[in-house]
Amino acid sequence: MALYEEFTFKSNGAALTSMDDFIGATTGTQFEKNTGELYTKTANGVFDKVTRKYFSQIESDAKYVDAAGDTFTGTMMPNANNTLMIGSDTVRFNTIFATTFNGKATDSALLNGYGDSTSSTANSIARRDASGNLTAGTFNGTSTNSSQLNGYTQSVYATANTIALRDAYGNLNAVLFQGTATSAQFADLAEKYLTDSEYAVGTVVAVGGEQEVTAAQPGDLAIGVISENPAYMMNSALEGGQYVALKGRVPVWVVGEVNKGDRLIATSNGTARALSKSAESLLDAQYVFAVSLESSNNASEKLIEAVIL
Repeated sequence: MALYEEFTFKSNGAALTSMDDFIGATTGTQFEKNTGELYTKTANGVFDKVTRKYFSQIESDAKYVDAAGDTFTGTMMPNANNTLMIGSDTVRFNTIFATTFNGKATDSALLNGYGDSTSSTANSIARRDASGNLTAGTFNGTSTNSSQLNGYTQSVYATANTIALRDAYGNLNAVLFQGTATSAQFADLAEKYLTDSEYAVGTVVAVGGEQEVTAAQPGDLAIGVISENPAYMMNSALEGGQYVALKGRVPVWVVGEVNKGDRLIATSNGTARALSKSAESLLDAQYVFAVSLESSNNASEKLIEAVIL
């Protein structure tokens, strides 16, 4: 049964002969459905009733719904795919609320009231430029994939043209750092020298031996001790060798009793001994290379903290 066959004119009970009876009816014309429901033709071609709506079949009229306060149930469907619109360029809905929008946005010039821009313009939506790049004053957020930035890959090694990435220990590696260091974690100034053997940390060394430095002996003028954690490493490009602390706080191998403030001179096999102030002579004083920072009554060989002069 066609839609019009369900209705009669309320005024005379005559049956409708086609949809043209709906379309051509004047505003206010009433129609009665075979279920007893009453519908009235409105100015927009809508037949009003609290429980139901029928719409005009005229395309121009079908763009409007006079249904303020009413709700839809079920699914609202177009009569063909990709042919109908909701609103137009000149007549727009003020606000549309939805849980999900599935489709393609063809105009993103405005989003939430903000226009788009390819430059770092305040209060604008970032849009890629002709080269596909995004521009911003500052990026705030978390990058989940930084394997490339501006075309450069990341690396934990000092590799040319790569982005510096911290290693598993949180360290950064580079061939050369250019800038100003405002602090140092460790305490001594050290320089790398070739040694004639691999010496333990705290070993007192002097110039001599088959290489540049060797374990100091009595009467040697010590230049420093083997460094544990140098704060500043000079001559780092030298292949082989060990860092010798020339200045600063370091552990030193000392034999015999020692008191805080005692001056230290080299003695046997890379160790030092305290130079008693009372027994000090001009000859011995010229060999002083460090000052003890702690006391010990242990006469055997031990590591103590000292300051290299």
